[in-house]
Amino acid sequence: MQTVETGPGRLDTRKGFQKFYIFFRGWRAGLLVVLVYFLIGLIVLPDYGISIDETIQRQHTMINLRYIFDLDYANYFEGGVLPPLFASAETDLQSYTLRYYGVALQLVVAAVEYLFDFQLTGHTVFLMRHFLNHFCHTLAALCMFFLLRRRYGDSFLPLVGVLMFLLYPRFFAESMYNIKDLLFLDWYLIAAYFGICWLQERSRKYALLFALSAALATNTRILGFSLILLAAVYYLCMERWGQPVNVPHKGPLWLVFLVFTGFYVLITPAAWENPIKTMIGTFMEFSNYDTWDGVQLYMGEYITSTTPWHFLPVHMLAGLPPLYIALFVIGCVAVVVLACRQLPALRSAEGRRTFFSNQAQLADLFFFFCFFCTILVFILGKVRVYTGWRHIYFLFVPFIYLAVCGLHYLFRWLASRSPIVKWVAGALVGVNLMALGLWIVVNHPYQYAYISPPARTFARENLEVVNLRQAHKQCMEYILAIDDRPEITVAQIYGYTTYQALPQEDLDRTVLTYKREFADYLVRHGKTHIEDPEDCRHYELLKTYSVDGHTFAAVYKNKLMEEYLSEIPPLAAVEGTLINWNENEGLIDPLGTLTDGTLHTAVRTPEIAHTGDYLELQFPDAVDYNLLHLPSAHHPIYSSLDLEIQVSMDGEDWQVLPPVLSPEEEETGVPLYEATFLLPDTQYRCMRIVNKQEGDYIWSVGEIRLGNIPPEVWFEEA
Repeated sequence: MQTVETGPGRLDTRKGFQKFYIFFRGWRAGLLVVLVYFLIGLIVLPDYGISIDETIQRQHTMINLRYIFDLDYANYFEGGVLPPLFASAETDLQSYTLRYYGVALQLVVAAVEYLFDFQLTGHTVFLMRHFLNHFCHTLAALCMFFLLRRRYGDSFLPLVGVLMFLLYPRFFAESMYNIKDLLFLDWYLIAAYFGICWLQERSRKYALLFALSAALATNTRILGFSLILLAAVYYLCMERWGQPVNVPHKGPLWLVFLVFTGFYVLITPAAWENPIKTMIGTFMEFSNYDTWDGVQLYMGEYITSTTPWHFLPVHMLAGLPPLYIALFVIGCVAVVVLACRQLPALRSAEGRRTFFSNQAQLADLFFFFCFFCTILVFILGKVRVYTGWRHIYFLFVPFIYLAVCGLHYLFRWLASRSPIVKWVAGALVGVNLMALGLWIVVNHPYQYAYISPPARTFARENLEVVNLRQAHKQCMEYILAIDDRPEITVAQIYGYTTYQALPQEDLDRTVLTYKREFADYLVRHGKTHIEDPEDCRHYELLKTYSVDGHTFAAVYKNKLMEEYLSEIPPLAAVEGTLINWNENEGLIDPLGTLTDGTLHTAVRTPEIAHTGDYLELQFPDAVDYNLLHLPSAHHPIYSSLDLEIQVSMDGEDWQVLPPVLSPEEEETGVPLYEATFLLPDTQYRCMRIVNKQEGDYIWSVGEIRLGNIPPEVWFEEA
């Protein structure tokens, strides 16, 4: 290689720059970017919590696993290896209400759990599930890079495209844990890549890869089948009007359908008994999904799942970077204009042959139709959507493809006028991508709360942007850091498994209770709940979690606990028909059990609760406590039932003490709180809590909490 000296000891740097330029136009740069992303993901993976969807999806997976291997989970429940949440995993798959959720990819992690005899901790299990998500997103990024290389060859555009794909902040975070929407996006992209390869080359290899990846995408979400339908239309048009393609091992359309159908049935256990019925049922279930019945903030109002037609476009405009949107619009306009210019030529056979043989233009139109046909189906079909645009996250694939098209045609137009302007535009794109990367670093691990800068003021008051409760891990870490007690009670609202993002030593310090009225702390997520005074009554706000002024999580501390409750009541004795939770005989040290400050120990009925079961408290002297709270045990299947309070001075003459009711309680007949009683002012030495009805649950009491509170204060806080 020849170098040119430009002075004493100085070499021409042009050849070094040329190598640098060639490297970033080649395939190695793309692979390097994806590899760096993968390694960064492995480092930050533990920083993300568990979303509420993950707990539900794991349950679906366990029911599928039981069906496949005919497992008996009872032994695992009794041994405490599996959390009680999975008791419903005893349900038969064919009768399971949510059997239409495909979990083929998630079964990989479930199989690992099975191989380890379900001995892995929840923390380990969900880290494995997050690794699965991250690995699939990495594969999808590779496919995006090679898809763009197939379209634009050795240029900067494939590298820019994969950077746009990976640097979208919301998906940088959600690709670590969103087991439904992002997993479907990834396999939709992988299937689309192999679909384009098959349409362009018609080889048997790509036909098989397209069919297999499309089946995995369809198992994840039934919308994956739309790729098969669109590819079939393209295939028939190209066979009819395009240039004949002669390859040694051609992959015909019937092969794609055959392999797709067979593999889809194979990886979908619910379809094993009746594939056609299951596919129809899956389509009907998700085309009119009515299971979700929550409320969400939209355009400044709280609405149900019945959303206006502009719900999806507004959320996309608010959630996508302005650069992406601008390039996408340019790309769409360019694709439509170029296609319209060729419409007159389609009248002739030669014109049709030319049109349907233009592989680049057909790929552009393929993704154009993927995007806009899907949007129209959702809007015109009034498909039920909620919590943002996550149900159409997969449209980010054609969106990025068309945005790169826009960049391509913009560069061509600018280059024809001034090469300098083209390089300036390229520099602006680079600066925007670096700004997104910096935003990701600064706001880690809350990238899922990203809102487009022009929309931030509007979204702050009008949209619910974050609703997967991902910040629960950070909220719990904050609570555990400020409170050094060995055991902390937290109101359990989002399910047992969401807490397993914590390491075991932190989880052991956390006691969960369904009764939020006297938990030590309360965690709330989403603007809808944070601003609801009914949800946060008698709690004071400690900390909020916000990004760019948008608050998505908050931690509250119970402000009545210390002021009005006695931590350890002066009990003389405890009697009754209940037994110690950890003992298989009568009451052994019940006084210690009920006053040890932990819900991990409790007294409970031996089996299910019966009418007349009672717990009697005896005090050494007369007391006048008017506030009684009976937290249930840590075990979530235990519940307090319909209880009656009786008091006595001598332990023989018992008087029923009806609770003091608020006007709201008197009107509705429904108590504000379960197992919490405000009693009339009176003195007594004995108190008996009596169960009034037969139950399907075990009645347990973890702690006795007594105190004095003025009724007006109680009702004001309630």
